[in-house]
Amino acid sequence: MLFVALVATTGCDKDDNYYPAPEFEGDPTAEYIEANVDFDTQISQENSDPDTFYTYFCLCNASDHKIYFTLTFCPTKNDEFIDHMNGLVDPGKKYTNRFVTSNWSMDVPGLITTFSPLITEMEVYYDVDDKYGPVRFPSGIEEKYSDFTQRFKTRQICDPGQWIYEEFTPRRARWTYILTNEDYERAKMMSGK
Repeated sequence: MLFVALVATTGCDKDDNYYPAPEFEGDPTAEYIEANVDFDTQISQENSDPDTFYTYFCLCNASDHKIYFTLTFCPTKNDEFIDHMNGLVDPGKKYTNRFVTSNWSMDVPGLITTFSPLITEMEVYYDVDDKYGPVRFPSGIEEKYSDFTQRFKTRQICDPGQWIYEEFTPRRARWTYILTNEDYERAKMMSGK
């Protein structure tokens, strides 16, 4: 499957007027209900090994659309190990999960502080249907990305500068994106709908 990043419709420029990450006092995810295992429970399951690091990714759905998303993580240069994170997120909910890295087993010595080259693919599907078994994608409205090196002046989920990065301890961090109807409209345009 070929993954292509959208660049043409958004206008990537070299100046500093990029679309910013939202600013928050306190926890930016607090108003959303967890669709997965909650953050505190996941933290309680961490081990105490000083060479193990936990980078969480949280997608908050502030849109009016049920979404399904997936992130692909490749912490080794030879693609020897690939991990996926995916979740179904209703409006008003959030999905939090983590990638675990170690000093002794991967090419990532510590927390994931940048997307590229570690996050290799991101997909978001809108208006998904999960009523009768496996998730289906009847709307055809989707986004697929594999380039996380660019900055944009418009809202873009593939722009790491628009995610909120929080480092809680030297071994724990979280990336958060708050998906809105603006993201849906962009995906709709990308999908030709």
